[in-house]
Amino acid sequence: MRGSLHCEHNEVTSVIARTARNAVTKQGEAIHYNRHLTGQAIAMLELRPNCEHCDRDLPPESPDAMICTFECTFCRDCVDAVYKGVCPNCGGNFEARPVRPAPLLEKYPPSTKRVTRQ
Repeated sequence: MRGSLHCEHNEVTSVIARTARNAVTKQGEAIHYNRHLTGQAIAMLELRPNCEHCDRDLPPESPDAMICTFECTFCRDCVDAVYKGVCPNCGGNFEARPVRPAPLLEKYPPSTKRVTRQ
C-alpha cells in the first residue's frame, strides 16, 4: 500500500512540474523559475513598477502597492478614491502587494515594464 501511495505522489508531482514548465514557456516574463526555495518551477509576482491609473512609482517595498488576482497594479489612493476597491480590468478586489525580501531582489528582480490604462 505504501509503495502505491509513493508512486501516485511522484506521478502527481511530475504532472505539476510539467504544467509549471509549460506555463513558463507560454507566459514569458510573467513567470520565473524559483529553484532556490523549492527545487521546482513556480510562478512569481512581477512586482510592476507603477500604478496603472496615475503612473505613480511603486517600488518593490512600497506599502501603497495594491494588486488584484491578475496582478493589475494600482496605488492605494487610486484603489480607494477612483475605483472604490474594485479592479477596473477584471472586476476583482484588491489586496496589498506582498514585499519581496530585499536579499532576493537581485536574483529575482522586479519588472521594469510600465503598464497604464488607456
